[in-house]
Parts: sequence; C-alpha cells; structure tokens
Amino acid sequence: MQNGKLGTGWVDKSYRKYEFKEFCPYHIEISIDLTDKVAKNNPDLDMGTIEDFFSDELKRICICHLVSRFVSDIGMEIQCYSEENEHIAQFLRKVSLAENRLVSFNHEIDFDPKWKRVNRLLSL
Repeated sequence: MQNGKLGTGWVDKSYRKYEFKEFCPYHIEISIDLTDKVAKNNPDLDMGTIEDFFSDELKRICICHLVSRFVSDIGMEIQCYSEENEHIAQFLRKVSLAENRLVSFNHEIDFDPKWKRVNRLLSL
C-alpha cells in the first residue's frame, strides 16, 4: 500500500481476455473509508460483507462485473465495469448519503470501453 504496509486483495484475471468489454464500458471505482465514525460503530463489519453488498446491489441494477478488490490505507477499493452509468450513479449517491449507510465511501464513474483503467491489474 502507499503507507508501506502489506495489504490483501484479489483480481479476476479471467477478464483479461473477456470478449464483451465494450458492452460494459463504465468503469466504477468505489473507495471505502473504514476509519470514520460509521465504521467505528460497526466494528464487526468485514470486507467480504462490504464487497457482497456492492456486488449484489449493483448487479440488481444492470450487468456489472467486479474486477478487483484491494485494501487501502483507509479501507478498501473496489473496481468494476457496468453496462450503464446513470442508474448506478443514482444508487451510489443515494447510498453514500443515507444516514443508516453500511459504510462511508466515494465513487467515480468513467467511460472506458476498452477497460484500459485495469489493464495493468489484469496483466499482473
């Protein structure tokens, strides 16, 4: 990690040769903060539960492929690709502002039909 500590994560390398990337052109990066008061009020929350929450909810909206999950200096990072962005952005905005949210997070959505943002990860 950037702070020099060891971290864990995973990358689904099967997406390296995925033939249908152009049908899911929206790169979604979710940066989860596990250091704030929301996280401190839920100390038993684990990364698998967080990943499952985002995966399940995003896949309810549209086709969404989780590509990676890594720990970060303050929590974790999830990267995925989806077939659409507007409904995903609305959902993520709504959840991030909810008083009873599972975790605090920021997100970015970019148009990346060739999945260039994760080329390096998929090549590891």
